[in-house]
Amino acid sequence: MSTQVAPFAKTLPARYYTDPELYRQELERFYFGMWICAGRSEEIAKPGDYVLRTVGDESIIVTRDASGAPRAFYNVCRHRGTRIATQPTGTFAGRIQCGYHGWSYGLDGRLMGAPHMEDAGFCREDNLEALAARGIRGYLAPGRGRHGNPDPSGQRQIRPGSLMAAMAARLARAGRRSR
Repeated sequence: MSTQVAPFAKTLPARYYTDPELYRQELERFYFGMWICAGRSEEIAKPGDYVLRTVGDESIIVTRDASGAPRAFYNVCRHRGTRIATQPTGTFAGRIQCGYHGWSYGLDGRLMGAPHMEDAGFCREDNLEALAARGIRGYLAPGRGRHGNPDPSGQRQIRPGSLMAAMAARLARAGRRSR
């Protein structure tokens, strides 16, 4: 009777842990093609309550608008790219306000005010970058990508690097206008 020994399991090659392109592909495959569980609905029980979540490399604000509907936004002010919320949970007092220059947005993400920008030619459509968001059986879910039915809201889907690329392009355009 002979005994066969199974070959030892091998670990993945080092590139699977260090290659930026493989990392981007994993983000795309695991996070950006489906709804992502961001917590329980009771964590944001009232309009303005929020939680911060990191999805892939992005910081996401999940809140409720004035009607009580869940909303999700990239946690980045459209003015200078500053993080808006820094605490993991909290309540926005009727609006979402950036602490850097005071730009304020409604709980629906629409730009409400931009102090000292009246003569600067800023774009009134510089709303927060919204993501699709919904409640699913008591859970909060931002996201929805290419798998399943597309989200009918028309809001942007989470995509790796998308906001930072958009912000860089916007700042470059603003620099060209101010010259």
